[in-house]
Amino acid sequence: AFVFDLSDSPTRRTLEDLNGDTILTRRPRYHVRQFGETGLLLTKELPLPAVPLDVSFPAVVTLRGYDLDTTGTELRLRPYWDPQGRATRDPTRVLQVSDSTGQVLVEIEGVPLRTVLPPTRWERGQIVAEQISVPLQGHTPDQLRLAVGWRDGQGAALPTDRGMAFTPLWPPPGP
Repeated sequence: AFVFDLSDSPTRRTLEDLNGDTILTRRPRYHVRQFGETGLLLTKELPLPAVPLDVSFPAVVTLRGYDLDTTGTELRLRPYWDPQGRATRDPTRVLQVSDSTGQVLVEIEGVPLRTVLPPTRWERGQIVAEQISVPLQGHTPDQLRLAVGWRDGQGAALPTDRGMAFTPLWPPPGP
């Protein structure tokens, strides 16, 4: 296993060289888990999410599950992405945060691990678990709903294998 502190300037510069040969791009590929803005854990051991799922965004990724932790001021979501191949353009992950009535409060959009290992560098079978911080903004976790989706390079929603643009994550679907 390897642990990287991205707050360390030399480490960050080395890993941000997307054309360079780094531990992130060597074969065999390591599974990657992000911890906050500054921590990466690379392991050969397959990481297992606390809440398993199997939702495919065809030709991009499969969501294998997620972890969800709460602090006093935020939710920390860690989706586990399993690439279906190498993306030709950086697709954008979109997390929708809604209230209990379904009103979208915020969309958190981004390219996972953009500076050190964007989706165009992911390999099939390499699990990449990013971390997304969701501010509670006066809500309690049970008042919020989370759903995740992907957009292509032109901003068009990528439907799941179930035909939906967004996959509900929280609260977990009932039996």
